[in-house]
Amino acid sequence: MQDEHQDILYRAAEVWKELTEYHYVFTYGYKGELHEIKLTFSPEDFPHLAGFHYLKDIALPRYSPRKTVDMILSDKITYDKVKKGTLYQGYVKPRLLALVRLKEILEQEFDLFSYMPQFYPFVTKIKADYLISSRIEPTAFVFIIRESLSGNAVCDFLCCSAFEESGRDYRANQRSRTLLKKERVHIETQDTVVLYAVDGKSGAILEPGFHPVGVHVVAAGKQFVHKETSMFFTFTSSAVESSGCPYADL
Repeated sequence: MQDEHQDILYRAAEVWKELTEYHYVFTYGYKGELHEIKLTFSPEDFPHLAGFHYLKDIALPRYSPRKTVDMILSDKITYDKVKKGTLYQGYVKPRLLALVRLKEILEQEFDLFSYMPQFYPFVTKIKADYLISSRIEPTAFVFIIRESLSGNAVCDFLCCSAFEESGRDYRANQRSRTLLKKERVHIETQDTVVLYAVDGKSGAILEPGFHPVGVHVVAAGKQFVHKETSMFFTFTSSAVESSGCPYADL
């Protein structure tokens, strides 16, 4: 096995494998209502997120996208091979670096935006609904898109792109959203951990495991009502301030 501390391909696959066991729920306030983003991770999405479509100049073993993560973890697809690609440094490496940190990015402080590419001072081909910008350096950006629901899908959003900052400022002219709560849900057991929430009385971030029920909530001087459950939550005006997200299309 290769050195896992140097092999960012292996580490990215490990993180993605772990994430497939969970979905995340992000709750934000907008125009007096609470909105939820339910984010899930599928094995078949990893090759695109890792930038394998930029490695056309090297011969990789042929596997179905769903098996790619397992093939990396069993050393049938190796970092030594992938890094020989002509576009590896500019297009693949920034993606792998973000994927290695993806769980950390989602579970620590980040800024959330509604993604509006028409307001950029540049042209981008990235299609998404939301944008996450990490607050921990180096800055990384995660794009989230609504899934075309079919079958027994339990979540309605997917990660469609992720990379570390490299040039363009994707925060430019985007609309920030006030993140009020985030949760991690284990798919098999349905065990839920609240990763972030704010106590309306003290303004303090609550410990993981806090589940606000029937609590009145105000964020940035506004009252938010959760339409689906008719529950109220309370957050101080200093709860969250969103800032941003940059990078060149990968």
